[in-house]
Amino acid sequence: MKIEYLHASKYGNGAMVAEEFSKQMAAQGVTVSVHHIREAKSRELPPAGMYVFSSPARFGKPIGSLRRFLKKVELPAGTKYAILTTEAAPHPDSAGHVPSEEERTKWTRARPIMNEICSARDYSRSPRARSW
Repeated sequence: MKIEYLHASKYGNGAMVAEEFSKQMAAQGVTVSVHHIREAKSRELPPAGMYVFSSPARFGKPIGSLRRFLKKVELPAGTKYAILTTEAAPHPDSAGHVPSEEERTKWTRARPIMNEICSARDYSRSPRARSW
C-alpha cells in the first residue's frame, strides 16, 4: 500500500510526526510519501491507497491553510483517508482549575472539523485510522 501524507506544519512538530509515521509504516512494509501542503497541489495529488491529512490545532481548529487545502482537494469519491492532529494537552490554570470535559471538547475540534470536510466530499475514513 502507498500512503500520501500531507501536513501543515508551522513550527516543525507536524514534520517530526510525519517522519515518525513514515518510519513506523515502513517497518510494516508500507510506502509513505510526505509532503507539506505548501509543496503539494490540491488538485494534482499523486494516486495512493490512502491519504493522511495532518494539522496542528489552533484554538481547537485545524489551521486555516489546511482547511482551505482540504476544501480544494479533488479525489475520487470513496478515497480512503485518515486524520492526524497535534494538539496541546490541557493543563490546570493558575488557580488549579482543571478543564472539564465540556471545556476540553471545545478546544479539540480539529479532527471533527477535518472529518466533516472530507466526509462532505464523499471520501471514506480508513477503519485502521484509530490504530495509528
